[in-house]
Amino acid sequence: MGSLKVEAGQVPPESKGTHSAWKRPLFPVVLALMGGLVAGAWGFKAPGNGLLWVSALFWVFLAGLYLARQSFWFLPLFFFAVLGAGFYHSSLTPRFYSGHVASLPLGEELVLAGRLARPSRVTSEETRLFFRAEAWKGPRGWERLEGLVLLHTAPFTPPPVGTRLVVRGKLREFRDPKNPGAPNRTRQWAAEGVFRRMYLRDPGHLVLLGSRESISLAERLRGGVRRLLAQMPLYPRAIYLSMLLGDQGEVTPEMRENLARTGTSHILVINGMHLGAVAAVTYFGVFWLLRRFPWLLLRVNALKLATLAAVVPVVGYAHLAGGSPSTQRAEIMVLAYLFLVFLGRPREIWSGLALAALVILVLSPLRLFSVSFQLSFAAVAGILYLVPQWFKTKGTPFAEGNGRVWLARLGRWAREALAVSGAASLATAPLVAHHFQVVSLYGFLVNLAVIPLVLMAALPLGEMAVLAEAAALTPLARLFLTVGEIPVTLGYTLISWVARLPGSGLAVPTPSWTQIILLYSLVLFLFPRHRRWWTWVGTALTVSALIVSISLPLRQPAKACEITVLDSNSGLAGLVVAPSGQRLVVSAAWPTPPGWEGGGPGPLPGYLNWRQFRRLDALVALELNPRNVLELLALVKHFQVGGLWWQGPRPTGMAVTLMNLLGDAGRPAQDLGQMKSPLRLGEVSLEFVRLAPVQKMALKVESAGRQVLILPPLRHGTEGGKGPPLSELEALIAPESLPLELLPRFPAKNLIFYGAREAETLPPTGTLSVFYTRQGLVTLHLAQDGATITQWRP
Repeated sequence: MGSLKVEAGQVPPESKGTHSAWKRPLFPVVLALMGGLVAGAWGFKAPGNGLLWVSALFWVFLAGLYLARQSFWFLPLFFFAVLGAGFYHSSLTPRFYSGHVASLPLGEELVLAGRLARPSRVTSEETRLFFRAEAWKGPRGWERLEGLVLLHTAPFTPPPVGTRLVVRGKLREFRDPKNPGAPNRTRQWAAEGVFRRMYLRDPGHLVLLGSRESISLAERLRGGVRRLLAQMPLYPRAIYLSMLLGDQGEVTPEMRENLARTGTSHILVINGMHLGAVAAVTYFGVFWLLRRFPWLLLRVNALKLATLAAVVPVVGYAHLAGGSPSTQRAEIMVLAYLFLVFLGRPREIWSGLALAALVILVLSPLRLFSVSFQLSFAAVAGILYLVPQWFKTKGTPFAEGNGRVWLARLGRWAREALAVSGAASLATAPLVAHHFQVVSLYGFLVNLAVIPLVLMAALPLGEMAVLAEAAALTPLARLFLTVGEIPVTLGYTLISWVARLPGSGLAVPTPSWTQIILLYSLVLFLFPRHRRWWTWVGTALTVSALIVSISLPLRQPAKACEITVLDSNSGLAGLVVAPSGQRLVVSAAWPTPPGWEGGGPGPLPGYLNWRQFRRLDALVALELNPRNVLELLALVKHFQVGGLWWQGPRPTGMAVTLMNLLGDAGRPAQDLGQMKSPLRLGEVSLEFVRLAPVQKMALKVESAGRQVLILPPLRHGTEGGKGPPLSELEALIAPESLPLELLPRFPAKNLIFYGAREAETLPPTGTLSVFYTRQGLVTLHLAQDGATITQWRP
């Protein structure tokens, strides 16, 4: 037999084209499984009780085809797609047995006992504890219980994992706002195995119990690392806590914004890049050490021994970080590739990627919809596909180079690093735009410096500090962290400098999934395996489709005024769009107790991004307080806002930041009590109506001769109860707390209630049309020929 010869600079046939994924049987199977999961999310349901019989008949049919020498490869893929749909529904809404915490009644005061199962998550607003219930106090005494509960408490220093607790409160289900563009929090927590939550408003409802059980080694190491990092400055300390322990509690909003604008947010999340960096440093370090002993190389396989050595810090790092879902996913990805290296198949990267995805999705199918899963696999797939395309004429960048001069070799490495960074940035850009509404223009360049500094230098030093702390060598651990502080500080200094450059972070509206598919299709057509005439045709058609999809939201608006009321947990969240296209956001939060500093992002940013709006002509806050100030602050930061008109208590805290941000941009922030004339929004007239006997104001919108009154949240039934009846309204938008006896003062043809109202308290409708935002977003159109109301259903 003749030998196979490979010329210099060519790629061997077995390694040529690491992007030929379709030749790997696992790859289409995983894609079919993902397609089934997506179909399940879109409403497709697999057969219930007959699924077992359908599966058995299906495999019998496949066996018959095999015996008949017939090849129908698409049938197994169809089976895995149906299996994925079944996995989705069984994971999202499993059947709970009687001993599970999800079987307990909702809304009743319960006493639960158990222990902390995972590291807690601390933010400036609250502390989240992952509580594994072990017993509950029922009518017959303490009874056994299982399941995770997410505890929400005021900010405090959480106890270590394994601490025994007794809590008292009401169990609640996770509820997602019924608005288009709203994140699916229920699915997110179901992916982590959490189906119930509990809010602990009273500190006395959380009791820590003493235990004779010793604290685990991992918890002792976490405590030791926290003590060592306590003396470090804020920025490097926050980054080290995130990288080593998965604790982002000290990451400031300024840091998050700088990282997002430069495309370096990944350094805060323990992902495949972190574990891969640890594995790479260990692998090459052990391999270099083994090469120092030639007699040992004759007796052991240095490559396999180095691979096995790399497994140890990967598993230890993941365990130290608390084993969060994103960490577990990264651990599986890295271990899958190390397994291929151990088998002597390091170039089968597509197979390793498919194997890791299959293991993750079988263990937790809902991980497909997590941001970290999508970004990690998109980045790796983009590198595997694009980098070989860009280096076709110069050999694969993963093979040994032919340069004999160090300068030429260094230039080749620089080109490959730039290509890898660019491919990862290009592959993740559509998903980053969808989830975060920002695209970093300099991200691929910043990562060239940040990754070596933070992940290849600072992270290994941090891991060595952990090992030194485990060996009770605290001075040595402190030395490692002191040296590691230098590259971390240099990396973040570069990040903050680039973040201040014009155009570093481009704010974009949320692309639809259709647009995301078109963007990835465009990449495939621009960089095909083999250039053909139809690739140019596909490029032209894809660009045309993208232009059409982007221009559709910018089309001439209909000749009608639109008033949209969103489903919100914080109070009123609405949008008024004039016939000529001007936009006004209306917000009013439920009253807050003194000293309450909670709040959250709210539904408005997600909905406005889903509408692909970038300009907001005005914001009106009929009640501004800590419950909705963060939502308005997000709008001012990420949208072009014309100004703010507000009423409420004296601004403090984040409200002052909101006013200062508007003032720095030269935009007004005016108290509604000082306004002397109504606003106008294009053809729409806006009038602020003072409610007696309190000093609150409602907003009356008039368009096409039809009036709509928007009431803010009311503290009690006497607010707004005095005064003469108003003229007949086309619609009244009111809080769920509006007493029914006040309805005669606001005569309206339609009622729109925001907030929760039980079915038994529904007012007598008669000829009225009554809508509740808890059942879905409500949209009212005012036109010359009449008014129409529609309700969005998820």
